[in-house]
Parts: sequence; C-alpha cells; structure tokens
Amino acid sequence: MPTRLQDDRFRRLLRKSVVLLPIYFAVLAMLLYLVAQNVRTAIAGAAAMSALAVVAGAVHAWGIYSARLVRSRLLRALLTLWGLIPGLAAVILLLVFGMGPAVTIVVGLAVAVVGSAAYRPMLRRVRQDQLFGPVVPESLSDAELIRLASARPVYRRGIDPYRYVVARINYARALIMLAMRESDYDRVTEALPILRQVIEDARLMPALALDAADDLVNAESTLAERSRDGRRYAQAVDLYARLVTEVGANAVQRARLHYHRAGYDLFVLRGASEEFETVGPADSDAARRTTVRAAAAYEGLLRNSHAAIDLVPHGTDAHAEYLMALGNALVVASAVQEDTSDEGIALIRQSLAMRTPYRRSRRNYGRLMLAGCLLMRVDLRIADPARREELLAALAEIEQIAWALVKAGDLYEVRARWLLAEVAVRRDRLR
Repeated sequence: MPTRLQDDRFRRLLRKSVVLLPIYFAVLAMLLYLVAQNVRTAIAGAAAMSALAVVAGAVHAWGIYSARLVRSRLLRALLTLWGLIPGLAAVILLLVFGMGPAVTIVVGLAVAVVGSAAYRPMLRRVRQDQLFGPVVPESLSDAELIRLASARPVYRRGIDPYRYVVARINYARALIMLAMRESDYDRVTEALPILRQVIEDARLMPALALDAADDLVNAESTLAERSRDGRRYAQAVDLYARLVTEVGANAVQRARLHYHRAGYDLFVLRGASEEFETVGPADSDAARRTTVRAAAAYEGLLRNSHAAIDLVPHGTDAHAEYLMALGNALVVASAVQEDTSDEGIALIRQSLAMRTPYRRSRRNYGRLMLAGCLLMRVDLRIADPARREELLAALAEIEQIAWALVKAGDLYEVRARWLLAEVAVRRDRLR
C-alpha cells in the first residue's frame, strides 16, 4: 500500500503541477497566437496540448509513485504520450499554415515517431526513479529486478538522500520474497541488518522507519515459521508497536500493528496445535498449560484481527487483506478451538470477490490460502463418513486451484504442487 513518504512526494508534485500548468498553457497560447494571429486557434491549440500534457503527467506519476513496479505496457503508453506532444504541435502548426490533411497527418505521425524515439532513453530513468520510492514486488521477476537494481543504486545529483535509504529497504524486501520461493533463508538473514540499521538511524523520516519495521516483522515471521522459535518475532512486533506510538501513526498504520499482532497470535496458536499432538494423556499439566496458551492466543487473534479490519476503509486493499487473514486464522484455530472453518473460508471467498485497486496482485495468494484452508477443513472432518461427498468436492476444488497456480508458475508453484500431492493422499483415505 502507498506509504506516507509516497503521499508526501505526490502532494509536492501536485502543488507544482497546479502552479506550472497555467504557465504552460499561457506560454503555448501566446506562441500560437504569434504564429496564427487568431485567438480561438491559439486557445484551442494550447488547450489540446495542455490536456495531452496532463494525461502524460498523470501516467508518469502513476508509474513513479505506485507501490507496484512499473509494467512494460505502462512504459510503452508513456512513450507514446510523450511522442504525441510534439506530434500534436506539428499538426497544429501545419494546419495554421494551411497545409492539406494528408501532409499534416503524415508529418504529424513522423514527428510523433521521432519524438518517441528521442524520449526512449528516459524510460530507464523512469524505472530507476521508481526504485527510489517504496515498491512491493508482485512476482519473483519483480523481486529479482528490484534486488539487482537496488543493491547498488545509481547516485545522481538532485536525489534526496532519504530515497537511497528507501532503495535499501526495497532491496531487503526483495530478498525476503526470494527467500520465500527458494527456501533460501540466508537471504532473510542478509535483509535483517539492513532493516535494523534503517530503524535505528534517528535522522530518518518516521515513515521510513515504519516501513523498515513492517518488513522486519515479515522477515522475523518467515524465520520463526522455520525455527518454531518466536522470541525475535515477538520483539519485532513490539518494536513496530513502539514506533507506531512514537511517530503518532495514522489509522492505517495502527491497523497494520493489529494485523502483525494477530499474525503473532496465529503463530502461537499453531505452536499450541502442534503441542496437542505430542502431549500424552498422562501429562495433564502440560495439556492444561497448552490449552490456556491456545485460548489466550485465540482471544488475542480475534481481538486484533477485528481491530485491524475496523480501522481501515471498507473496500480497500488493506480491508480485503485483513479479511483474508482473519479467515485463515479461523480455519487454523479450528484445530484447537471450536470448528469455525466454514466461517473462515467464507471470509476468504468474500475477500477474493472484492474489487480493490490491487485485486489481481492479491488473487493468486488468496487462491493458495483458500486451497490450504479447504485442505485443513478436509483434515478436520475426514473421519466423518457422512461428509464423504462434501470432502471429495472440496478436494476437487483444491486440485483445480492448484493446477491453475502451477500453470501460472512463479512464487506459488512449489506450494501448489505440494497441495496436489496432499489431495492424492486424502482421496486414497476417502476410498
């Protein structure tokens, strides 16, 4: 999601645009009047060129200030718009001088092509500029591109020093995503000191520290899932909470804190579920302690999940993300508490159906979560012969989702193939 830093940069650009656009229009109108000696022609031509400049500027800003990496289609659209500006100027001048339509169109297109070719070297600059703002990789190719570009950012005059720190945060974020796909946890270990250095530097903007702390929580969560030791994970959540208090965070950032706390509660609940499987019936004290810990984690999970959902506007990407997380938590909790898997799966489906700005980027992650939760519900109910048909239908849906994710490749392919193997095992048990 866009950060406070991105919002501030966009507001500065907007203020500049409000001042410069009338000046741009007035200069164009004056030049066209000097050539055409006609007020209407000058105003119409200046208005057309100003409108095209506004569209090109909006596309440019969308690319640079988006939290997602610029796509090739957007770069091609930007290149076309940049070329159309001199092309339109050529068309207006030729019409003023009374040239025929055929000549005007041919020359205008030629000038537009030449203009696009002249602007082509700037496309690399656009992508580099975006890497100096907070970006979120959506795929392994995105993560690898960000890793390579942010490891040694190109230093240029006029770039705010804070933005080089943002490039380092992007580098750490890319390492974390690559580690999730490749099970290379050394990448996460490499990201940790970068994030801690950003957080500890008191000269930095608070928004940067919060961004780094958010990624630090994600990194420690990834390591905790592997080691089953949540101490550093808990410390990272506490650090994020301290920063939220110190900087006077907004509602969205406070919601993020509740989201991270709910994530840690879910980690504790998973650990309690695993302990239930190992604690023997003779060890009643251990079972009682595990039950108390699971109940406390479950209560905290529900409280923080609902608090996060309540703090963000309905229909936003964050709202959909937190609904999905709550749905997953309710399914996981069904292993040690009452069976709320139906409610949890309904929330995940509701999240996937929401039309939010980043719906496409969230879809594969949500489908993988839905398939995993369906599999957990099958395991909860597999001993009930009366549910055989229901479970077989769920396995068929899991298989359909998994094959679609395998076909899509990228980040979730390995997990999807694991789901296919698990579906085969459950089918054999239901025969």
